[in-house]
Amino acid sequence: MAIKHFQIEGHIYYITTNVYKRLPIFIRPAYTTAIYDSLNYYRYKQAYKLLGYVIMPDHLHLLI
Repeated sequence: MAIKHFQIEGHIYYITTNVYKRLPIFIRPAYTTAIYDSLNYYRYKQAYKLLGYVIMPDHLHLLI
């Protein structure tokens, strides 16, 4: 089953995701650095505005 995608110009999207079995992997700098690098890469590649983000030990939140 495909995931439906919505894109409405000018709207703010709240995205959240959890790590498998809620393992606290984001306490390691190597993993958080990978998240930061990916956010920056795709922010310029996809031309979206990253309004805010929070990286917790086992999940993250994005405002795009």
